[in-house]
Amino acid sequence: IPYLITNGVTNIKDTAVTCVGTIQFSGYLLVTEQGFDVSTDSLFVQNLIHYPVQISNPPPSYPYSYSLIVNSLSKNTQYYVRSYAINTKGTNYGNVISFKTDE
Repeated sequence: IPYLITNGVTNIKDTAVTCVGTIQFSGYLLVTEQGFDVSTDSLFVQNLIHYPVQISNPPPSYPYSYSLIVNSLSKNTQYYVRSYAINTKGTNYGNVISFKTDE
């Protein structure tokens, strides 16, 4: 399965944030989906929003970083984000990072 990290969040606004992740290693298989999970639940069980990020074509060499601007967040709210990547062997997740949107 892919190995990846959640690099962090930047440009935190009242209802938006930029998420950055890096796939370090693809697991010798093509990564078929990548993106970010965002939730107000640190366990990602409730209030989970799944944000896929388009993979460049042809697939990149690794390590490979990707980012996404996440909109429509609630103001002054604690969120948790993790990167994810999927290949035919399964799904793996990066580390979890927390942030709070501006008021």
